[in-house]
Amino acid sequence: YTYSFELKNEMWHQINRLIEKFEVQNDTVAVDLVNILKGHRDRLGVAEPVDPISYEELMSYHLAFPPFFPNQKPFQSDDDFYVKQHEKYENVTIENVDTIIDRRRAW
Repeated sequence: YTYSFELKNEMWHQINRLIEKFEVQNDTVAVDLVNILKGHRDRLGVAEPVDPISYEELMSYHLAFPPFFPNQKPFQSDDDFYVKQHEKYENVTIENVDTIIDRRRAW
């Protein structure tokens, strides 16, 4: 399995975030962790990282793909975050919007 540059770039940014968080600490565990994380970051081979995607995109990109496990039901929610961030995957139409609004009124 090969990882795309985009995925490696996201991993690079997440690892780098942890390095920045723990490199200011000088206890033995933090120093060892930072050294391990730097090794993993370097092995990704991302020479010039680009800006990471937003948190919302990171948490919702999987909705572009069908469910992974057999008989898995796709997640559905009518809260503001889900509706606003995931509408590009939902094919929102006038009928869908009406049913979303109706379900929210039921609360």
